[in-house]
Amino acid sequence: MTAWHELPDLELLAQCELQTHRAGGPGGQHRNKAETAVRLVHLPTGVSAVAGSERGGGAGAPAGEAGAAGLSATSAAQDAADPGLAGEEDRGEAQEGTEEEGSPVGGMSCAAVLAAVVTATAVATTTAPATATPTATAEKAQERFLYLLRTYPQRPPRETLAQVEKLVDEGDFPDRDRAEYWLGSAWLSLQDREAARRWFGRVQREHPGSVWTERSWLGLGDAAAQEARYGAALDWYAKAQAAQDAAVREMGRIAAHSTQVLRARQRWAWAAGAVALLVAALLAASVLRHGPLRPWPLPAEARIVLPVLAVLALLSVRQDRGPRAAILELCAGTAVLVTLSGLRLRVAAPRGAARALHAAGTLAALGALAYVAVYRGGLVSMLLETLRAGPE
Repeated sequence: MTAWHELPDLELLAQCELQTHRAGGPGGQHRNKAETAVRLVHLPTGVSAVAGSERGGGAGAPAGEAGAAGLSATSAAQDAADPGLAGEEDRGEAQEGTEEEGSPVGGMSCAAVLAAVVTATAVATTTAPATATPTATAEKAQERFLYLLRTYPQRPPRETLAQVEKLVDEGDFPDRDRAEYWLGSAWLSLQDREAARRWFGRVQREHPGSVWTERSWLGLGDAAAQEARYGAALDWYAKAQAAQDAAVREMGRIAAHSTQVLRARQRWAWAAGAVALLVAALLAASVLRHGPLRPWPLPAEARIVLPVLAVLALLSVRQDRGPRAAILELCAGTAVLVTLSGLRLRVAAPRGAARALHAAGTLAALGALAYVAVYRGGLVSMLLETLRAGPE
């Protein structure tokens, strides 16, 4: 196939688009009142050349000399162009010409501009790549990122994350801030909170005004909430509620409300654990105060309750991890409390109000222990929903 710069003029012109516009620069007050410059764009390659004219005896001289020389037409054409034209080309906002293609424009024929396009091959390595290559690379990276998102379920998650991380490190592209936020969210879903925080922090450093920076505040709050650091999570959600994006503000409000509930449950668990430990400590101190500790034979209460607890522990093996952990913790704690309670009743032999107080304290400790076990197993919400709706 013949290279485009080796084609005859007419065939090359057929592949080009002619655009006319008003040129700036010297020429008097009437310079910008007519179409005085022309741009010719080679559509297959995107190579373009611009030529303009000045009023006076030297009109068209630079381009004419360039055409005769056959070497510097592009430079002459660019020298006559509007200094702000580069920005106009970058934005792609070209105006349609009002004159027929191939007709002289401002004293310049299309043949002269065509010569500029042909000789642009000589300087393509110094001009076109400087502006086109970064854009093409960014567009290619953008397409690659969107492809990786679409095909995410088709490969191992960490493989996709590695490819996106490499893409982000290679350079800028339109959705780079989104890619960095996505990496933080993906690592968070894989329970790698350190990697998630690293990427969320990078979004904030490199894109301070982006909506993805505001969403990273939600991600950092979620990471803190997963670690049960609800105070830090609420700080991030409060920041999100002050974001400019309405969706971020609403998500921050919802997340803050649920986190406040979780923090309240956490504080109740701490209080319940303190109650259980306090009662167990008081029972142990009372047993030691009334004489030497003699755990054998086991108290009657322990001989009744411990076999039941052993059966429950064995049955929990078939349960899921959360319920199994809660049952085992509850069984172990109950065994300790019941044994201490029975030993105290045997050595102290309380009567009347003292015995009632002993029973109330032990029951309170068992209830507190049950709440701690349910909380640690992550079963509080399920238990509350079951109590509200009833069993199926």
